[in-house]
Amino acid sequence: MSSSFTTTTKEKEEEEEEEKKEFIDALFSSARYGDVEDIKTILNHGIVSNFGRKVDDDEEKNTQVNNFVNFQDENGRTALFYACANGHTDAVEVLVNEFNANIMKTTNTDESTCLHWACLNGHQEVVKFLLQKGGKTLAFKVNKNGRTPMDEAMHNDRQECVKVIMDLTCDDDDENDGGEEDILIEEEEEDGKGEDQDDGNDDAMMME
Repeated sequence: MSSSFTTTTKEKEEEEEEEKKEFIDALFSSARYGDVEDIKTILNHGIVSNFGRKVDDDEEKNTQVNNFVNFQDENGRTALFYACANGHTDAVEVLVNEFNANIMKTTNTDESTCLHWACLNGHQEVVKFLLQKGGKTLAFKVNKNGRTPMDEAMHNDRQECVKVIMDLTCDDDDENDGGEEDILIEEEEEDGKGEDQDDGNDDAMMME
């Protein structure tokens, strides 16, 4: 009797774990391809159902959704990373505004944020949205390579992203006629030529 109960419990736990994995895989795939409706369906299912068990408590619902939307894979990436890396602004907005995705999460590999990835790939609308949410704290976050999101943008010639960052993070009394800023950008780009872009391989993987 006891052995049978233990086996049943173990099987149930394995089934729940497998179902959770399917949810996460589906969420990541939807974020990667910018499928907003699928993202909503997946996360809203998580709100009303806890792997077959109806959830009535609001706090438990919120906890469950938070666990889904901020779940990190083996490399520390969340669904938001995939949406940001591929420039799906609508998906990014839904994940953050409707489901409270954490924009400050960092990867395990190089401690980059989703803003680093958006800058690396030149997605200026995503960059703008993230900065409006995270401000200077997010803008000046340094990864293991010693780079801020602006560094990633400059090293990859993403001038539109550089401009967005400057526009949203420079105080009025820090602004000038643009000459000094232009010189700084050009110098940084010269320094970056010929350097290995360690993030590039990870980025290519995310966009598959």
